Amino acid sequence: MTHNNFLDHVPKKPSRPLLGDSDISKKQEKRVAQKSGGKRQPGSGSCDHSKGDVKADNILFECKTTNEKSIRIEKKWLIKISREASDQQRDPCLVASFPTMPSGIERDWAILPMKDLKRLLDKSNEFDQMLLENE
Repeated sequence: MTHNNFLDHVPKKPSRPLLGDSDISKKQEKRVAQKSGGKRQPGSGSCDHSKGDVKADNILFECKTTNEKSIRIEKKWLIKISREASDQQRDPCLVASFPTMPSGIERDWAILPMKDLKRLLDKSNEFDQMLLENE
């Protein structure tokens, strides 16, 4: 008996292998660590002692990534990273990443409490003022 399956005759389209969810998350965490000067916390989601995904000097990052068109920010993520950061005397930051963002558009977006953003802006303004005074 001859096997004549239609799909046997369709040429296979070469494709780039897709990364698994854990691979995508690891890449995001490495990128956030590199951009922030921090260090990735291996096994952060599975260990009680390793809180947060990336630790920088004064910031604890929780990283979320998706290949979908949107990501829903869950209140429990914000509560978790806020409590963990507070326990470590760090500021909390949630990073939402979209690896399939069009070229030229940043794929990593930081979400932080407004009070922390205000403090960063104040420090930036103070630095700018200091530079102007020293000219």
